[in-house]
Amino acid sequence: MRAWLAQSQHRYNAVGDLLAEAKVELEKRNISISANEKGQVSALLGLVAINQGKPEKALELAELALSQIDNNDFRSRIVGTSVIGEVNHVLGRLDRALPMMQQTEKLARQYQVYHQALWALIQQSEILIAQGYIQAAHELQEQGFKIIEEHHLQQVPLHEHLLRIRAQIQWCWNHLDEAEHLAIKASMF
Repeated sequence: MRAWLAQSQHRYNAVGDLLAEAKVELEKRNISISANEKGQVSALLGLVAINQGKPEKALELAELALSQIDNNDFRSRIVGTSVIGEVNHVLGRLDRALPMMQQTEKLARQYQVYHQALWALIQQSEILIAQGYIQAAHELQEQGFKIIEEHHLQQVPLHEHLLRIRAQIQWCWNHLDEAEHLAIKASMF
């Protein structure tokens, strides 16, 4: 439970430490976990791997997680799908990354996991920028700001990230004053 909380707060190094601690405790007490629980752990470890710059390991763990997780375990499915999308993004497979992040957003909205929906929108925006679809990226960012406002996520680090990529778009469009304003606002986090 603590690992999921750390994940929701984007404290990925803490996630790895908490999972290692739990593994030791389970082994000490001779407790075995179900396939679904193994899938949950794999999904979280996939997040840790992608944030440690190990995309191949992250992909392996996320795919394993999705094969183990029960269909009704929406949180783990969202994380596993997100990791696969992010790995494809990192590896430059943008045509694979975008639909995975769209699926992540859809699942996250469906199950009201708004920080994950926001993350998926940010990832989609970055992918679209990389593909040269600046206006489409801008429109997705608008949806991200709407989620932040509606669900009171102003203090979440993802808000800073969204402000920074919005500043990049403003810079591209030669709206330098707005780009500077957004960059300053982001630096206040």
